[in-house]
Amino acid sequence: MLSLKNCLENKNVIVTAETGSGKSLCYIIPVMNKILNQQDKYNQIKQDINIPINNIQKGAIILAPTKELCAQIYAMIRALDKKNRIFIQRMGSIQQIAPISSNEYSQEQLRQMSFQNVVNGVNWNNTDILVSTPSQLEQILQVKDKQDPFEVNPATIVIDEVDLLLGESTLSKSTMDILKRFSFAQNKIFGKENLERQFILAGATLPKKIKKHNTKDLFNLWFSQPYFIESENFHKIPPTIEFDNIDIDDFLAEYEDLTVQDLLVKEIQKSKSKKIIVFCDNYNTVQQIVDHLEQHKITSAPFYGSLSTEARMNILNDFHIGQFQVLVATELVSRGHCFEGVEHIIQFDFPKDAVSFLHRVGRTGRLGEKGKVTNFIREKDQFFFSKISQVLQNRVSIEQAFSRKRSLKKQAEKQEY
Repeated sequence: MLSLKNCLENKNVIVTAETGSGKSLCYIIPVMNKILNQQDKYNQIKQDINIPINNIQKGAIILAPTKELCAQIYAMIRALDKKNRIFIQRMGSIQQIAPISSNEYSQEQLRQMSFQNVVNGVNWNNTDILVSTPSQLEQILQVKDKQDPFEVNPATIVIDEVDLLLGESTLSKSTMDILKRFSFAQNKIFGKENLERQFILAGATLPKKIKKHNTKDLFNLWFSQPYFIESENFHKIPPTIEFDNIDIDDFLAEYEDLTVQDLLVKEIQKSKSKKIIVFCDNYNTVQQIVDHLEQHKITSAPFYGSLSTEARMNILNDFHIGQFQVLVATELVSRGHCFEGVEHIIQFDFPKDAVSFLHRVGRTGRLGEKGKVTNFIREKDQFFFSKISQVLQNRVSIEQAFSRKRSLKKQAEKQEY
């Protein structure tokens, strides 16, 4: 409630809370509220031909790490906007838009043309909310700068999954460039106007450092009087989640004629959940498991980064409506996605760091609902698992058990010397 209050008061807010706690609504509701309250004001301003509308801050940009999460945010806003008063555009749909022509084009030409069509269609004067990944927004801004650098001038910028967008990922450079453009007071394009812009950053985790700088010091430099709000259960595993840990080496020793995939089949068959997510380290394992489950008449689908955007969207939609029982996925699906009715997570491959564990587990037991997590533990996972077990047993913050910067693998290697 505190984060919602501060966001509604137009303050710069950095909110960190456990997965499944409703962080998205903490920025969606204030963004929508501000837009609806300002619509009458801007309609009046538009009637005054002496005031250039492009120089007025309006609307919001929401940044998320994946096209799938962009689609989820878009759907949440559409569901809340019962009267369709808010015009929202989602850049996650770029690759689904194809030019209509009898000519034949290569896939790369189609992609470039589709992107250009979308960029040219982004008219900020008629847009209330733009939901995009950082890299797509950066390309849009580069195109718009050649036409009118003042056109895209949002009143609010939201960064969801902030630790991923500003952490050690390929998305961090684009996110940093966007923040430098819209938050720095010394920026030559917007100058002091940036100080009036509202920023809302949300995440289940927060890096201690960004590009070797202390995160909080950097945020204090970028944003005017930021409010840091942390939930009581930040970095904690919800108590409603039950854990079942299986020693893979013991299982294989006892059942010599069975494989780990066979064990997975048994766990799925005895599960009461109509929706199950199985996490794997890479897409090869994902596909092998999907093939194995098919042999045992278990409905499933793969989910990993190299699938096309359209394919991933269709798979998530089919899982949402219950077309199949098991989603076999890489780390990609652990970030921000909200699935109703997922009561069971199986970690076929145990995570390599505390943040991954937190996000994977967070796909179940959301908003106080019960959930179950089954961990497959191999010999190489024993050190990592012992650290996790301390967290679960003592119900403490994961941060107390692990260095935020150092992965579990590095800690294990250090332990060996």
